[in-house]
Amino acid sequence: MQDTIEQIITLLKKQNIQEFEIDISKSVGTSTAVRLGKVENISKYQNQNLDITIYNNQQTGHASSVDLSISSIQSTINAAINIAKYTEFDKFHSLAPKEVLAFSPPDLNMFFPWELSAETAVNLAFECEEAGLSANGIDNSNGAEISSFSGTSWYVNSSGLSVSRKSSIHSLGCSLMASNGDDKQTSYEYCSVLDAKTLLSATKIGEKAVKNTLKKLGGSLIKSGNYPVIFTNKVSSSIISSILGSISGSSQYRKSTFLEGAIDKIIMPENINIIEKPLALKTIGSRAFDDDGVLKNTQHFIKDGRVATYIMGQYSANQMQSKTTGNAGGVNNVIVPATQNMGLQEIIKQMQNGIVVDELMGQGVNGITGDYSRGASGFLIKNGEIIQRIAGITIAGNLKQMIQDIEIIGNDFDTQKNIKVGSILIKNMVVAGS
Repeated sequence: MQDTIEQIITLLKKQNIQEFEIDISKSVGTSTAVRLGKVENISKYQNQNLDITIYNNQQTGHASSVDLSISSIQSTINAAINIAKYTEFDKFHSLAPKEVLAFSPPDLNMFFPWELSAETAVNLAFECEEAGLSANGIDNSNGAEISSFSGTSWYVNSSGLSVSRKSSIHSLGCSLMASNGDDKQTSYEYCSVLDAKTLLSATKIGEKAVKNTLKKLGGSLIKSGNYPVIFTNKVSSSIISSILGSISGSSQYRKSTFLEGAIDKIIMPENINIIEKPLALKTIGSRAFDDDGVLKNTQHFIKDGRVATYIMGQYSANQMQSKTTGNAGGVNNVIVPATQNMGLQEIIKQMQNGIVVDELMGQGVNGITGDYSRGASGFLIKNGEIIQRIAGITIAGNLKQMIQDIEIIGNDFDTQKNIKVGSILIKNMVVAGS
């Protein structure tokens, strides 16, 4: 691969391209899907991809290829050069400053390849589905799937940076169906890990899918009104994602956010922090450098309820006349510490009366105005106890007020997610029911 990279650089310089970025990735993988005891597919993957970006007099060209032969590389370079000729001049496109680049990135221990044979994959998927189908009350299956991927990517630019990262991800899950008269419900469970040795057993995953599916039966409407709402850890990360999107550099310089100009302003209760910890070892979401090759570090996005920084790659930073935060390509391993040492059950007891939402539907979130309206299902809570399954409701509010009304963030976060946050209690939302 080093020879290939050197050949690409030589060809770029022959074309008098002085500023460039090169991304190369190679990955292998296996995936298997079964349903009702039959194998639906077994797939083996071996992928490679090349992306070349050139900067030429404030014009930018980008081209890709899946072929790493010399002739294809030359064609890709020519395509990027031709594209650059027809793009608008943009003074904000540039490489990141050399002093922030990841010339010595740490090894985050993310690479655990799994030699997953077709036979093992099929047997694990069968075991997972059978654990679900054998349970009382489950009458059908959408199938079980298992996948395993591992790969290496390289980032090179004209500032002399050449770095690589290795990663793997392995997943197993199944989706089941249950019915009670005309009430038909489906749900799922999955497990994703970096190291296959830590994967939950296929039987355990199937049993969890059973529990998730059966608890959805019997849902009904409740009376419309204003209620406290708990978002379980299954859906609470969507709220944090909306906050992060609203303080991204791109939304700020476009003035397309309900939190425009929020830097250094308190937007949440002062006991809430949102922290990026991208260098955590052996952790889903971790990453040593961003898409610009910038070395990542721990940082606060929200500190004591206050916006500590906008979230920026180099392009956004140039637009904002600021410095990159190392977030080209997104955020990595975001942690929202609990405000109280409580899991879901303790938060329910604390709330006393309200609703718990464990499933959201629709895309009714307006990032510009903050208006929020989504279909939901969950449970009605009275005197700290679950008394009724609810379905078909709509919860509504405005994100600007919702995030100010957060009363509790629990400690029950899901380690399988890039945004790790526990259950969230918001003290007041509009619920449309019957």
